[in-house]
Amino acid sequence: MKVYFALLIVLVVGCAKGTGTGNPYSDSTPASGTTPLPVPANSVSGDVFINVCMNIQRCHPEVTADVCDSAIENMTTFGAKLGLGLTSTTTVAIIIAGEADGSLAANMNPGLACVSALSALSCSDPSMAAAYDSTSVTPFVNAPNILDPVCEQVFGP
Repeated sequence: MKVYFALLIVLVVGCAKGTGTGNPYSDSTPASGTTPLPVPANSVSGDVFINVCMNIQRCHPEVTADVCDSAIENMTTFGAKLGLGLTSTTTVAIIIAGEADGSLAANMNPGLACVSALSALSCSDPSMAAAYDSTSVTPFVNAPNILDPVCEQVFGP
């Protein structure tokens, strides 16, 4: 019962942020030439990706929301971590759009559990520490590794 209450809190707090209005975790205007990751209202995958960037920003304060959004938007390595199959080359933007247009159906409870697991990550967790590497030519390459195995059920069986 406590788990369901905690998930309800996560859902209510997430909805209160207004995910259908753009980038709810940034009060700043995106840098010229960039746009925040478009996240429709009630998007399970959008909430997951917003939380990925929120956690990266929390543990790596030099990363802005628009930089994180732009970096993960075209990544193809999140699909497998969300249960779309090991060979999925679907980008984050296509996953969000697919959920919005109904071509992908997300499972709400695993989505909430995934967001909850992301929220519980500590900055000292090795996967969080490696999620952003400012010295790499691909600084966000390890970002998908912060997703908990429960996230594989967001689009999986």
